[in-house]
Amino acid sequence: MTSHGSGHHRLTIEKIFRHPAGGSIEWRQFLSLLEDLGSVKQEHNGKFAVTLGPQTEVNA
Repeated sequence: MTSHGSGHHRLTIEKIFRHPAGGSIEWRQFLSLLEDLGSVKQEHNGKFAVTLGPQTEVNA
């Protein structure tokens, strides 16, 4: 993670793994975290392709 967003990303990760899971995670926070960790590309059909290292996943 870059030092610029690491504090915000740390809070987002804590919300994701909190038990019970927090419902207050905003899409922009999650997307920003993914963009900082890898690459995110929105496809023409509205889906997102997320690449982390050699692995790429597309949301269903």
